[in-house]
Amino acid sequence: MDLQLEQYIFSRKAIIFDMDGTLLNTEPLHVRAWNHIAKEYGFKEFDYDYIKTIGGIPTLGIAAMVIKENNLDVSPQEICDKKTAAYRDIYLPDATIFENIASILYKAHDLGIKTALATGSYRNEVQILLNKFDLNKYFNAVITSDNLPRPKPHPDIYLNALKAIDASPSEALVFEDTQIGLQGVSAARIDCILVSEGNIVKGPIKPE
Repeated sequence: MDLQLEQYIFSRKAIIFDMDGTLLNTEPLHVRAWNHIAKEYGFKEFDYDYIKTIGGIPTLGIAAMVIKENNLDVSPQEICDKKTAAYRDIYLPDATIFENIASILYKAHDLGIKTALATGSYRNEVQILLNKFDLNKYFNAVITSDNLPRPKPHPDIYLNALKAIDASPSEALVFEDTQIGLQGVSAARIDCILVSEGNIVKGPIKPE
């Protein structure tokens, strides 16, 4: 990270982090969990490129998409519950942290910059991961998809995060890894840093 970008990042009053694929290397595990139940229900297996296009959509929303695309006679909640259980019980223990992005979180915390996690994952999964990597103490707020009126790419999750840490869009910065996330950040009128595989690839991206 060059000096100019580093100075920009740590001049923000607040920084919001996405979790899956941004702070934590969990997206390949989600692929494995989806493919675990694909065999049971007979739908086409996911690949990593596909999961990147739907990253940020809650599991229940993806389940509805899978049912529609494959004409399955099953409820979205059943698919969601099966996938969530497979992820939590079989694959989640293999999660790792992206140290380059985590180091930004740690430094922001040390500098007194307010931080929030804004993730399309469900709170029970999120809490397991926060405990696993001892991250709870680094966040002033954790916003999950539970009870959100609208998921990403709508801006609700980022606006809720701003409210929770008492920051305005112009004072904040978001780290994201998907186009769906980037659309939501832009709709919330917040600058964004785009990352991939734990490295910064573009930014700051100004709202369109």
